[in-house]
This record gives sequence, structure tokens and C-alpha cells, in this order.
Amino acid sequence: MNPYEDMRLFTQVLDAGSFTAAAQQLGASKQWVSRRVMALEARLGVRLLNRSTRRLAVTPLGQAYYDAAQRLLADLEQVEQSIAGAEGAVQGTLRVSAPLSFAVEHLSPLLPAFLRAHPQVTVELDLSDRNVDLLAEGYDLALRIGVLEDSGLIARGIADIERVWCASPAYLAEHGTPHTPADLAGHLCLPYGRERGRPGVSSAPATRQATA
Repeated sequence: MNPYEDMRLFTQVLDAGSFTAAAQQLGASKQWVSRRVMALEARLGVRLLNRSTRRLAVTPLGQAYYDAAQRLLADLEQVEQSIAGAEGAVQGTLRVSAPLSFAVEHLSPLLPAFLRAHPQVTVELDLSDRNVDLLAEGYDLALRIGVLEDSGLIARGIADIERVWCASPAYLAEHGTPHTPADLAGHLCLPYGRERGRPGVSSAPATRQATA
């Protein structure tokens, strides 16, 4: 029997008040319980209990062992319960990077409900259009708008984002009005975020997808 089981048995004997009562609770014989306590005393080299025909009396060392055993067993039970429940409980810190405008419109209504549903989760939200390095900077999730570059990361489309291309009347008067997304290749554009193309020019369509 391991030391923790010795502790459990000894504390149960004291709580029950006798070998007979402890044996009944354990479904064992009185002789087996008595022998286990005697083996514990032999291993420790001290007397924990004074025995008589009518009652058990705990010695000072026995009381000290009982008190320490109660604390250790309570700590062990708490650790086992926390580990057993860790598989199903969502907990820890979730580091998220997202564009400011997208987060304000779409994430802000959802975060309070998420945190209420998962009170053991802390969310660290970095709102910027900067293209973070998830692995190097320790992010768990990044929301991005546009076509993602090839990488070993897992990406999933979650929503369509409409883009509106705007120009001043003076610019259109000088350069003409584009009528299709392809016409933008011949115009001086200021692409937002991760749009690709030669400097100052973008031929991106008017609808992009948000990915996570």
C-alpha cells in the first residue's frame, strides 16, 4: 500500500473511532485494518495509537500525523479534481489580433457573451492592421481581411466584407471613371491593409473575405 493509502486508512480509523467501524466502512476485516495501521507504525518507527479493549487513543505523534495527513489528502483531492476537469473546461489566455474597424463592429458585441460563457478565459485583444507573426509574437488567433499569402497556418473564411472605392470629382475629371474592378489597374489607388499590386495601384475586387 502506498503512503497516501496509508494516510487515508489511518484518518478513516480515527474518524470512525474504532477498527471495527472503519473496517465496516471499507468492507474489510477488522484484523486487516489493524494490521495495516501496525505496518504504518512500523514503517514510521513510532506509535500512533494506544489500543485498549474499549477504545482507541491517539498519541501526540499520531495526532500530528493525522493533521498533516488531512491537509495532504485535501490538497491531493483538489489537484485531482482540477486535472480531471481541465479536459472539458475552457481556460487560459486567448491572444487575438484583429483590425480595429472589424473588431469594433463585429467582435465588441460578441465578447461579453463569450466571457460570460467562459469565465476562466482571459482575452488579450490587439486592435491594429499590422500583419502580426502569430508564432513569433505568441498570438493564438488573427483576423485578417483580404487574400492571405500561402503559409503553414490554418485559415478559415468567416464573413464577407464589402469594400467601397472612392474618388474625388477632381480626380475622376482628370483620369476618368472606372466601371469595373479591372479598370482600377489603370488608376492611382491607395489600397487598404494587405491589398497587393504594384505601388499605388490595386486591381482588387470590391468584396473581400474576413478570415481567421
